[in-house]
Amino acid sequence: MKYIKVIIILFCLIIISCNDNPVVIQQSNTPVYNKIFSLSNDTVKYELWSATGTQLYYGYNDLGIKVFLNGVEQKTGTVKFEPRMTHFIGTYAHGTPAKQSFYYNSQKGFFTGYASFIMVSDTFSIWLADFSIDKRYRIKDSIFNVVPNSSHKIIAWPNIPDEYIYYISLIAPFDPVKGLNDFSVVMSRAHNDSNFTEVDSAQIFIRTLIEATGQTSNNNVNPVWIGEGKYKGVINMPNTGTWSVFDSVIYQGILKTNVPSPKFTFTIP
Repeated sequence: MKYIKVIIILFCLIIISCNDNPVVIQQSNTPVYNKIFSLSNDTVKYELWSATGTQLYYGYNDLGIKVFLNGVEQKTGTVKFEPRMTHFIGTYAHGTPAKQSFYYNSQKGFFTGYASFIMVSDTFSIWLADFSIDKRYRIKDSIFNVVPNSSHKIIAWPNIPDEYIYYISLIAPFDPVKGLNDFSVVMSRAHNDSNFTEVDSAQIFIRTLIEATGQTSNNNVNPVWIGEGKYKGVINMPNTGTWSVFDSVIYQGILKTNVPSPKFTFTIP
């Protein structure tokens, strides 16, 4: 029942959003970062920024964090961003795939990481986060919103033998084009719905198909591990239609996906 519950809540998308006039940072040869929100007390201030958009979206979000202690920006240390969702304040909360530690990237000017949100916010489903640096200066229970975005996708499935639920979050393409597309994902797993870890050194095998016609494509490149739970390959969608990209995963020498394999779908106009 635990697996069924988690899979069901993954796809219950209810719209709620709030969007102030965002601050945008554009640095040379780096993504555009949009300020999402900030929170502070008498000692510390945290700012959460996103290179994915002007809001936090269902699915993968490329994040940056700025930290100020007594007004001085910090550029060393380990920053923690710990998101979780509760369905009523004060009740049991579940987690979501996210980078466990954010480290400073001098080129980008942020402590960098990501979060892949498995649900959107609604009246009774509330995202909270704790922030800290070097296990100190903690600010707890900051409420924030996550909104839907049809381009952002997650596939998830339970693997009964090892009692994990596996999650693959799409990083690219958000806006696929006809022909070759870079295909990037991040893979995580959870032994329960609170403790998520990245899946490294797995093998992913992809198969492309328009299921309505049976058409397949050539020149696909299976995603390979590039570190931090991320995998990169190429998918080819040469014609218009709805393409399914089936993903088979072998981890530690064992097939972890079910039959049929989980899939992403993309529509090429």
